[in-house]
Amino acid sequence: MSYPTLTERKHAEVARMRAAVETLAGELAAYAREHGGRFILFGSAARGELRHDSDVDVAADFPPEISGEASYFAEGRAASLGLKPDVHRFTWMGERVRERIAREGRVLDMSPIRADGHVIPEGARVKDARWVDIRQDCEAAARHFRSGARLFHERERSDRDDPDRLMALLHYMQSGHTSLEAALLRILQILDEAPPTGSDWHGRLITRCATPIPGSRAAILPPGLAADAQETRGFRHLAMHGYDIAFRPERAEAAIEAGLRLAEAFPPRIETFAREIDG
Repeated sequence: MSYPTLTERKHAEVARMRAAVETLAGELAAYAREHGGRFILFGSAARGELRHDSDVDVAADFPPEISGEASYFAEGRAASLGLKPDVHRFTWMGERVRERIAREGRVLDMSPIRADGHVIPEGARVKDARWVDIRQDCEAAARHFRSGARLFHERERSDRDDPDRLMALLHYMQSGHTSLEAALLRILQILDEAPPTGSDWHGRLITRCATPIPGSRAAILPPGLAADAQETRGFRHLAMHGYDIAFRPERAEAAIEAGLRLAEAFPPRIETFAREIDG
């Protein structure tokens, strides 16, 4: 009687894990849709590089009041499927990890999933499936910016010193701009353009995307949207490093209005650019 070799057992375990990750992805997507947030798969599971001993990395991006519950749900479901979960709350993650997620993350929703891991919505007109991930980033940016604006205006009518409301506002504005950056970084990847580096790369990313390259592409962002993105970038910096100590409503208003304009105009602009490049 022959027994499977160690290599064969490892291969079988990886195949089982891949199937379990796809089951987990569907369950997390359903939860995210129901609770108004998102899970992002990253690491080896997102890259298609699972090993038999790999953890499954998941970022939970939810409003502060349910972030803990969402994280526990993801951990429990992953463990029940025989996976080793490593679940992170998005708002607690450092800048380097967020940049990594922007490069490789797979946002989970309820759209059909192809074998290569990309989500394909009905009626998609572009040929490169990575544009679907970009659409999701655009939708997330719009959703977060609108939620931030709603909380900001509610705060004006209620208790201005409510710390929970303030932290939720800061979270939404940070997440809105982070999703916007993720979309721009993915676009540069499709265009085979190396992203800006250095300590000032956040600002330079917007400037790059607002600059046409003769003979190659038009500007990704028109001047008005680029200016709005720089405004929300500045506010995110204040939110990440100053928090409520540096917060002043009059300083936030310009960023809130810029976020609302981005929520309306950024997704359709990127859709138009996608058709120009890949339609």
